[in-house]
Amino acid sequence: MYGCGPVSAAKLAVAAGDNPGRLRSEASFAAICGACPIPASSGKTVRHRLNRGGDRQANSALHEIARQRVMRDPETAEYAERARARGKSDREVMRCLKRYVAREAYRALMRPHEIRRPEDASELVAARRAAKVSQVRATSILGTSEKYISMLERGQRELKPIRRAYEAWVEAGLPLDWDRQAFEAERKMDSKKHLAK
Repeated sequence: MYGCGPVSAAKLAVAAGDNPGRLRSEASFAAICGACPIPASSGKTVRHRLNRGGDRQANSALHEIARQRVMRDPETAEYAERARARGKSDREVMRCLKRYVAREAYRALMRPHEIRRPEDASELVAARRAAKVSQVRATSILGTSEKYISMLERGQRELKPIRRAYEAWVEAGLPLDWDRQAFEAERKMDSKKHLAK
């Protein structure tokens, strides 16, 4: 899961392992983690609030994953901006994100899948090496750290934004003057056009 480190993964796994009889659905796992919405409507206002119950360690793991995604994942940041534009508060936006992460975590726990192995990322590495571009040079072109490029190429972590940029750079022919910011801006424009349709 993007934004989920080993500590957060362990907290979620412990929460699931402590309550095996309650893992009936995504909603029940969200309730275990304290990420299920609680109706808090009043008068003409229809809203939900954060759940103060559940496993607080699992809830903190969901919060940390959601926070990392808002900071580092462009799609999540766009969603947060759209939600705020619709009148949601920061707490409500975080509640929605935590519920989404809980759904993804439940699926990962119930149907675990293998992460990309080095052989799956070998085509990207082969293309970079064929163009005689060093990993350090690729890092500066893609605008990220050498650690993330290394982890992506070795299949240690699935870093979606970096992988998308890496794949787009390879498709463009690995130009040395490639601009990742321009690529991200163009991708945002395409997603906005798609949403407008």
